[in-house]
Amino acid sequence: MRNLVLVSIGLACLVAGSSHAGVLAEHSGSADPATELGLAASGDTGNGWAVDDGGVAAWAIVDNSTSPLTYQHAMTASELADAAAYGWSVTASLKLLDVNKPYNDSVMIYARINDLRHVVQFSTDDAAVPTVRIHGSNGWVNEYTVGSAGYHEYKLIYDPVSDSSDFFVDGIERLTNIPIDHDDGTNYVYFGSALAGDTGQGAYYSAFELATIPEPLTAAFLALGGLALVRKRS
Repeated sequence: MRNLVLVSIGLACLVAGSSHAGVLAEHSGSADPATELGLAASGDTGNGWAVDDGGVAAWAIVDNSTSPLTYQHAMTASELADAAAYGWSVTASLKLLDVNKPYNDSVMIYARINDLRHVVQFSTDDAAVPTVRIHGSNGWVNEYTVGSAGYHEYKLIYDPVSDSSDFFVDGIERLTNIPIDHDDGTNYVYFGSALAGDTGQGAYYSAFELATIPEPLTAAFLALGGLALVRKRS
């Protein structure tokens, strides 16, 4: 028991001393993202509202006016330093609402971190099945068609060693080593509608997360802590 307590105290100190490992911005369910961790609304807030979508709590964002609506996180200097050293991830769970939707900014995820940029856009077919494209330094050639309509989790993970990103859908890696676009400008991350075309197109967002990647030493100690707990219980 004494050894387990020592391991737990050591892990707590390590995690507390690690400034860069963790969630920077987060949305969950039908909560207004502007009231949640690390997010601020930009644009016409009338284009967003809470929904209960057949038991799935979500936040609707629809291009219903000539003003966009996005929820943004402005990166701080320390967050940028952590992201540059260890990488970052952006995750969004969402459902496209429209059939035959063309690629545009009515539903999108945008990340510019340390002047490195990815843009994620969505289109749909006549059954509302999404196709995703991700802009990198090679343009819009990074594309994947999801197998069904409805809610899916989309995740980008940036690796500073390879200077590229991997793209996951529902936990499965679908695109590998997407070269990131080097683009100077404001360093921030957002999701929502950056379109001001009054198209009526949009999505239900059930979750969003922006996080920095834990340093390898922290991850290793966390894994050891889990192993210690398993051994103690067995």
